Amino acid sequence: MRDRLLLQAVQETDRLSKLTEKVLHTTSAEERTSEPDLVQVEIMTLMRNMLDKARVHLAPNHILILEGPDRLDRNTDPGYLQTILENLIENAAKYTPEGSRILVEITGKREGWRM
Repeated sequence: MRDRLLLQAVQETDRLSKLTEKVLHTTSAEERTSEPDLVQVEIMTLMRNMLDKARVHLAPNHILILEGPDRLDRNTDPGYLQTILENLIENAAKYTPEGSRILVEITGKREGWRM
């Protein structure tokens, strides 16, 4: 019982931390005080890690699927990308029935990439 309560407390703390981070990102974007911090990122690894967390925190009653190349290196802001993906998954989970599939498809071209 104690371990279960401890796990729930940790999960809730993580959820609140992510919510606070979202609010800060949104406020920063609205005020345009923060420029994107572009760095070289391996997109597919980042997406896999984010989807693993989303399966637990954002869409535990849905089936999350990631499709795309094995590897895709691009310049992007990982923080902004995380916020965008979390918002998309959260909205998809909110507006689809439980058990639905949520597909995140990544395509990469020489000049850019698309989610």
